Amino acid sequence: MNRALLLLLAAVLAAGESATPFAAGEVLGRPGFTADNGLLTVGVSPLGGRILRLDLAGRPLLWTDAKAVAEMHPPTGDGEEMWWFRGRGGAFLWPTPQAQWRRSDAPFQGWPPPPALERGEMRGFPGATGIDLHGPAERNPLWRSLGMQASSRLEVPSGQARLRLHATWTNLAAHPQRAGQWIIATLPSHGTGAAAEVVWPLRSKPSRFGERGYVQHHGDADPEMWRPDAKAGLLRATCLGRGGKISSDSDGGWIAWRDPADGACLAIRFTPAKDEGRLPEGWSSVACNMMGKDAVEIEAMGPETDLDAGERLAMTWELAACRTAGPILAVSAGGIISEMPVVADGRLRGSVGVFVRGKTVLRRAGSEIASVPCTPAEALRLDLAVPAGVGALELVVVGEDGVAVPLIALP
Repeated sequence: MNRALLLLLAAVLAAGESATPFAAGEVLGRPGFTADNGLLTVGVSPLGGRILRLDLAGRPLLWTDAKAVAEMHPPTGDGEEMWWFRGRGGAFLWPTPQAQWRRSDAPFQGWPPPPALERGEMRGFPGATGIDLHGPAERNPLWRSLGMQASSRLEVPSGQARLRLHATWTNLAAHPQRAGQWIIATLPSHGTGAAAEVVWPLRSKPSRFGERGYVQHHGDADPEMWRPDAKAGLLRATCLGRGGKISSDSDGGWIAWRDPADGACLAIRFTPAKDEGRLPEGWSSVACNMMGKDAVEIEAMGPETDLDAGERLAMTWELAACRTAGPILAVSAGGIISEMPVVADGRLRGSVGVFVRGKTVLRRAGSEIASVPCTPAEALRLDLAVPAGVGALELVVVGEDGVAVPLIALP
């Protein structure tokens, strides 16, 4: 095959949107790069571009292991990288397909991840609107991804609790390779006396995995841990302190975690694949990996693409944070719905969390009829007067820059 291919699964930043500067700085006691817009603090390691800090208004969201972080180092080239890097934690990208991580004639085929892609030392170029990271190409011949190179651009929009990750795999090998992107965020499995919950939308069409909407990969199959709700169109996974992993052919474009102790939430948002036949893990787009008593991984996967020599695969992923007063019911560009807004007796009531600081606006036929200030750092309970009138109602979040982001359209 001899054709140019660039797969971009999300829109670029809106015109005129301001961003937050990155600078070199300490991240969990290690050299790295940081950004802080007053709502979201981001800390990135140059080793594989792993995100080690993601704090919502001072509240750490990601799970990391202090000892493992202290021992992080790039591949040595002396065979040490044959073993899985123990510094699991934070948020990071892996390539797919996993079956091609190791050659069939190598021990432990399919594990561990390609060392240069997972923890190769990336060159960082921080600037006023983000940071560009460029990594080394995979050089270990035991990995089939030999010659694959990772690069990314990270941006934190001003006045928003979201991190946009524009990631690119480039095939620098002289032969074709299949590649996809797999994003993973590691989060605490328990808050203060409460089990965390992971939620994602079930497939809107009949699932390839049957009525329950997921496939079990390993570990505990307890129905109290994995709870599909066909009526709500959601799958809820409760962290019970035991190991287990499932994946799902969701077409909703999000997976989210919530700590009920304080309502802190983190969502991965992405554009669903059109060519679902190229999704890894048996048609899966999202996965949840319970790692026992300490942590849980929320995961999202894009379609795999055949790259000729010199071709690139580009995708945009978003990590967005807020607080909600109740369980996650839906995720949109503007935030998270925790109690569906309903109009009754001339008032709109409901509860949401927002990704943007500014105001939550109730519109009728595109015109504002009510609003309330909002911030990602606090859950928002809605109680708005609704004047009589005709026309479709919607809630949007209008940022300090005046840009409106959809929250939910009302029936």
